[in-house]
Amino acid sequence: MVARAPIVDNNGHRPMAAPDVVDPQFISLSTQSGNQVRVIGGGLYVGNVPALPNVYVDSVAGVDTPTGGSSGAPFKTLDYAIGQITPSLAYTGTLIRFFLKIGQTYNLTGRYSIDTDVELDFGFYGDVRGDFTTVLGGTVPLWMLSNVARPVIQSVAFTNTAGLWSCGGFTSSSGRGVIRFYGVQVNAAIPLNQTTPPTIDTYGQADVVNTSRMGLYGTIGNKPDISPYGLFGTFARTQTQVEQFATTFTVRGNVINTPPNSTITAADLVARQHFFHFYPDFPSTYFAAGANRLAPSALTGSNGSGVMSLYWSDVASQSTQSTTTLATFPVLSDVNYGLTNYFYGLRRDQQSRPLNVISGRLF
Repeated sequence: MVARAPIVDNNGHRPMAAPDVVDPQFISLSTQSGNQVRVIGGGLYVGNVPALPNVYVDSVAGVDTPTGGSSGAPFKTLDYAIGQITPSLAYTGTLIRFFLKIGQTYNLTGRYSIDTDVELDFGFYGDVRGDFTTVLGGTVPLWMLSNVARPVIQSVAFTNTAGLWSCGGFTSSSGRGVIRFYGVQVNAAIPLNQTTPPTIDTYGQADVVNTSRMGLYGTIGNKPDISPYGLFGTFARTQTQVEQFATTFTVRGNVINTPPNSTITAADLVARQHFFHFYPDFPSTYFAAGANRLAPSALTGSNGSGVMSLYWSDVASQSTQSTTTLATFPVLSDVNYGLTNYFYGLRRDQQSRPLNVISGRLF
């Protein structure tokens, strides 16, 4: 079989005989946004299979090169790895798994927009027992065990085009897309190179995941400092979803439990309300993109109208596989130290029922 150009031989046309084919290099591909036609395997392909369905990243031994991303030749930085699959973010029904080498820290400095039902899983590899997809004994997922050397995803703060403080993470203007974390630690952003954190009314997209669907499985969610950066935010006029199983929240590495230990400060207690944000609606006098601020005054903004569907499992630590499983903290029902204290903008009716959270249980 010979791949031929469609016009050949002395300015004339020669019909191709079977089994000759047209070489794809002679067929122009449209640059229109959303075009999914690609040249794969010597031909044109339309589908939702990404070039890199499994992406490996090693911040120590990896190399950022277009030919990398495999387990034998991992990328070095998380932003580069995500950049290599950016076209896949436009596909519907695509599942891409990021395998992060255990015990390492990965800065997340880019802000990535997801507007289709793409699924991104972030987990670990390099444990002698397997990776985050491993199930021990056919019953216990490895991501649930407490003694995994969890890689750390560190969101990094920056100012966006509207002059507001944002952070590395994922945003969906359509409320679509799924971001899941398995057996990792996710750190909310730290305002770098500042002695004093910006005031709360200057924060824009201040969460690792905004207005999408997020899953936390065997994960540690941590606020490294007391600034108002968070893990998840719900914009006005959108519906989001959060699923959690065997995940622990900490502030500066400390579990805020009862009785609180001596290392917890009053500022830590305030900081915990910024794990989840409900963003107010656009200020009436400022309609620029990204203008959703966390704390506009009553004269410039209105209460947010976003709604979160919450699936929260209270999981106790158990002994298994010569170690223990990670426990859920905070639990949903504790009035003084439970999940209710981890929301900014949570609203209740006169019977103290949450108005902007849909949950299987009251809290």
